[in-house]
Amino acid sequence: MKKLSYVVISALLVLSSCQSTKPMMVSAVPEEQPARWDLKELSASPEAFQAEADDLTNNVLPHLAAMAQAVKDAPSMLAYLKEKNRFSERFEKIDIYVSLRLSLDNTDVQAKKLQNTVANLSDAFSKVNNKTSEMLFSQDKAFWDGILSDPLLSDYHYELTVLESEKEHTLTAKEEDALRPLQNAIDGFMNIHDTYLYGVMEYPKVKDPEGNMVEANLANRLAAMTNRDREYRETFANAFYTPFQKSAPFFAANISSYFKAEEANSKLHGWKSTFEKTLAPLGFNATLRRTACPRRSFLTSCRKASASLLRLPISSEGSVSFSIS
Repeated sequence: MKKLSYVVISALLVLSSCQSTKPMMVSAVPEEQPARWDLKELSASPEAFQAEADDLTNNVLPHLAAMAQAVKDAPSMLAYLKEKNRFSERFEKIDIYVSLRLSLDNTDVQAKKLQNTVANLSDAFSKVNNKTSEMLFSQDKAFWDGILSDPLLSDYHYELTVLESEKEHTLTAKEEDALRPLQNAIDGFMNIHDTYLYGVMEYPKVKDPEGNMVEANLANRLAAMTNRDREYRETFANAFYTPFQKSAPFFAANISSYFKAEEANSKLHGWKSTFEKTLAPLGFNATLRRTACPRRSFLTSCRKASASLLRLPISSEGSVSFSIS
């Protein structure tokens, strides 16, 4: 009984103290601000970004090209591959910087100029990479056997194995020149696709949560689809895909022509199909390739996938059935 009274008294004291205490003031909760990337860790300023890009272009890339041409054994190959990785890491950093900056504001003129710098640097690196591959492909079997068996290059064994496997599918310079028009046609189909996608198609406008009219195009898609307003995301997505339905015959025809040309190009280079060419660098063997795609070619699969995405009827042979007026 005595213990119970103590409990009751204690409870009363707590209640009285709570009543006598002034109510705690709660500051107003600020309105939620949209999340924004902090790009300072990637690049202190646009000027710092430009300086990094200039250094990669004018200093690192020429040095990398010289190292590639000097490869003659496992130690020199290891030095080249390490330098190539360092270049790739620095390049990816500035590439991500530009992408994130444009995602914050796709009208940022300075960011678009920086994007061109990245594109030029990427093209320059591709040229160095292609020239290096040509040099390595010219090496004899003894060179490749030594490179692939050397424990010094164990960390790069997969990368080198893939590169070596492409050697038998590389034609002579004269043969490649003869096939240049076909490769240009393949590139042309992709350029037509991109030109139509970015420059010709007319996208509808939708109202964003702030009341602004926004064109539902590719440039605005990332910002729209990461918006917190679910209804706006759905409205934008529906508007974005509307012109694709109207342009379905054009896209299907262009994609079909692209894969026909790519299939011919692949077989002329010794691949059985584009499917084999696609999977070989991933390490798939012939048995897996046959299992992965039974009784139909890669081209047929792509036609069916294209028709499915564009909601077009297809024939039993897998070709898209449509007419263009």
